[in-house]
Amino acid sequence: MWIITSSAQEIKPEDYRAIFDTIDYRINEGNGYKDSTNLNNILGWGESRIMMGYAEMYCNTSDTYYLDKLSDHIDHVLANRDDHCGYKDFRGESKAGWSSEQNNNPGVGNRRTVLDGMIIYPMIQFVEFVYNNPDLSHYKDKADHYLSEVEMVFTDHQDNWVEGPDTQVVDISDADNNNIVFTITVKADDGKTDLYYRLITPPDYDPSKKYPAIVYVYGGPHVQLVSNSWLGGSRLWQFYMESADGSDH
Repeated sequence: MWIITSSAQEIKPEDYRAIFDTIDYRINEGNGYKDSTNLNNILGWGESRIMMGYAEMYCNTSDTYYLDKLSDHIDHVLANRDDHCGYKDFRGESKAGWSSEQNNNPGVGNRRTVLDGMIIYPMIQFVEFVYNNPDLSHYKDKADHYLSEVEMVFTDHQDNWVEGPDTQVVDISDADNNNIVFTITVKADDGKTDLYYRLITPPDYDPSKKYPAIVYVYGGPHVQLVSNSWLGGSRLWQFYMESADGSDH
C-alpha cells in the first residue's frame, strides 16, 4: 500500500494515519482481500501488501489497533490455505500453501514459493513483534499458532527445491509439468568472468536418466542472452519447445 502526495502539499506526520485508514477502508471497507483464495494471485500480490501495511503502521504508531487488524486478516487468510479449505494442486495434493491458477488451465493450480513467501511474511512480522515485546504477552498464543502455521508452509515447500548442476538449488514451484530451469555459470577464457547458460529440462524430468540435448549458442561477444536476473533474459519460445511432447508441435 502506497501513499502518494504532491510535493507541493504539506502533510503533517499525524495526518498519515488518517490517510492510511481512509485508503484501507476503501479496499472492501477495511477487509482487503482477506476472504479470497489465491487462485488469481490476489493474496500474494494484493492482500500480503495490505497486511504488511498494518505491520508498518504498528511499527510507527505502537497502536495495537493495527496489530489486531493484522491478526484478523491473518486468521482469514490462513482459513483459505489449500490444506484448510481442501483445494488440491496439479499433483492432486492439498498442502500448506495458497495455490494459484494464474497462467494455468482452470482447476490446475500450484503453490508458488514467491507468492507463499509474500503471504507468510507479515505473519512472521506479527510473531516477531510479540516475541520481542513483553507488553504483548497476551498475543503469545496467537503468535505461537502463526509460527506453527508458517513452519508448515516451509515444510511443504521443501519438495519445490531441486539440487542441480554446479551445486545449484532451484525453486520449481513455477514449473509447469515439472519443467525445471537451471541457470549455471562457466568461466570465460580469462578464468574470472562468469558466463551464464540455461539448462531447460523436459517435462517430468528425472535426473537419473539421460536425454538428448539441443545446444543453442549466441555467438556475439557484445551481449549475453542469459543473465542471472528475473526470467534470466528468457526467450520464452525455448520453454515452449521444451514443453512440447512432440505429438503436435
